[in-house]
Amino acid sequence: LCVQGALSMQSLGWTPKGFYLVVCGSKTSVLSAMGKAAYYVTAYTPWTSSGDYSSTITGYSNAQWASDFEAETGVIPQYQGASTFASLEVMMQAIQDAGVTNGKDTSEVTNAINARSAGDGFGTILSSTPLKFDPTHRGSLPFVVTQYQPIQGQTTGSYATVTSSTITYPMPSWTSSERDT
Repeated sequence: LCVQGALSMQSLGWTPKGFYLVVCGSKTSVLSAMGKAAYYVTAYTPWTSSGDYSSTITGYSNAQWASDFEAETGVIPQYQGASTFASLEVMMQAIQDAGVTNGKDTSEVTNAINARSAGDGFGTILSSTPLKFDPTHRGSLPFVVTQYQPIQGQTTGSYATVTSSTITYPMPSWTSSERDT
């Protein structure tokens, strides 16, 4: 639906002032299929591989994890993969904090998660903001506003993820030379 909608607008010459996609706006496969129509699509996402932060648990930088994930799987990572890895980071840190060595005493691991959440939280690959859990065990990460923009001088279909500080609005028309970089 996202690809069809964008391509239909483009073929009709109708350019919205802004193009916001809720679910597919941060999916690389969808944006790649959209080609130039993906330029200036804005999305709201809990994670992006271009974030500049590192895990205090594993030492992995976000960029290195994304690169290793893509090299291993042949797929550009999405939030779900990063979230799963971060969940393992949290469990690993909680097990270490609890000093659990028999693999059976999960109540101490839960207590360690709760204690760290009440304090500094968990520094994962998901965000520069430490991940904390509320009493109902819901995570507390901020979301990021992203926009896909053409990279000057690169081939058609190349794009960069930028954060809300450099978002272009209104977006250029479908026929603008700004889309032909």
